[in-house]
Amino acid sequence: MIKAIRPYLINFIFYFLLQTLLFQNLVMFEAAICYVYLGYVFSLPTNNNTLNIIFSFLMGLSIDIAYDSLGVHAISCTFIGYYREKMLSLLSEKDQVDDLRDNNFIIDQIGISKFILIIISGAILHHIIAFYLDTGSFSLFIYHIDKVFFSILFTISVVLLIQLASIKLLQKSLRKSY
Repeated sequence: MIKAIRPYLINFIFYFLLQTLLFQNLVMFEAAICYVYLGYVFSLPTNNNTLNIIFSFLMGLSIDIAYDSLGVHAISCTFIGYYREKMLSLLSEKDQVDDLRDNNFIIDQIGISKFILIIISGAILHHIIAFYLDTGSFSLFIYHIDKVFFSILFTISVVLLIQLASIKLLQKSLRKSY
């Protein structure tokens, strides 16, 4: 059991440290906040939705503890962890979803265009939930719409860069092993 969970714990620690040490205080143009930990939620395998929801909740809760926020990230991460499988089913063919059951959800398995669509839809949902839960109302909708938009762009760009870098590292390590 521990061996099966080990890669997810390593990824969890990587994304948590990346978010808290590097991206916590990095705000671009006072409008864009990067929630790089969404990359972790989207890199979980699709074979166990309950485990994905638990890991998503734990990531959100850890970010809430680090940011001293009141459950905003836990709620939005849990929501994304729950609906990620449904987004994947809507945007992919059934055969492709079945092939992903035992694998991590990464670009080289589903293709970059579908990965971007799923990340965009998930980031939109996550950021809307997180920003509007943080303010407590929709009364400042116009004020936050630019923050949501630029944060989505920033988050998607960083998650894509991390995914592409991990693919390059994986390919390099596979070439060395042969």
